[in-house]
This record gives sequence, C-alpha cells and structure tokens, in this order.
Amino acid sequence: TRHRSGIELLHLGRAPDMGPGPIHTLTNLWIELAASRERITGEPSAKYLSGQRWLDWSAPLLARPPEAGGPASPELAEAGRLLARREILLRAGEDLSAAERRRLRDVFPLEINRDDEADWPHWPGVTPRF
Repeated sequence: TRHRSGIELLHLGRAPDMGPGPIHTLTNLWIELAASRERITGEPSAKYLSGQRWLDWSAPLLARPPEAGGPASPELAEAGRLLARREILLRAGEDLSAAERRRLRDVFPLEINRDDEADWPHWPGVTPRF
C-alpha cells in the first residue's frame, strides 16, 4: 500500500491468546493446506473466520483501547471493519444502513479516497468509490 492508513484499516490490535495449537510460519503452512482441503471437502464457513463469523469475532477486539491491546488507530480499524461488513452485505444484495455509510465516509482515510491511482475494483466493499 502507498499509505500507512491502508495497513491500519486491517490492524485489530494484539491478537488474543487462542490457546495451544500449531504455529503458522513460512516453513509450516498448515493454515493454507488445511484451508484448501476444507474448501474442497468440507464446510469452510463452519471452521474458519470469514463473513459474519469474522465480523462477530472482531467486534470485541475493536472495543479494546490501544493500551489494552486494541488497535492503535481505532477509527481506521472501524473503517476496515465497515468495509468488510459492506462487502458481505453487497454479496447478499444488501448494503450498509445510511448511518453506517455516513460513518464510513467520516472515518475512511481521505488520502486513500483521493488516491486516483488506487485499484478501486479490488477494494472490498468499495463499489462504487465514495
């Protein structure tokens, strides 16, 4: 990304302790391998955090203040979550409420919104650009 705020849209803060389990590294790609098998043979939405399950899981993370492990830029993290929510809703033929769209416009970084070189068709939830 050309803008620091683009990364901060994705940052939810310090990851919560998920308990014992395999550690994902460049030499131990267990998530990619397991996810690809699950996508073909199982029900990935039941096992992995995607769609509404991710939104539900991430909500309490955003509620934490930065000093308690929450995102360093809470408004930018909120904008990222609103973009993800909008993408999920658009796939279902719906959209954010008017209040949520206003809030997204308020917290979305101006530097990114004004970036004429951004690859807008690949941004989740940004159809059309606002």
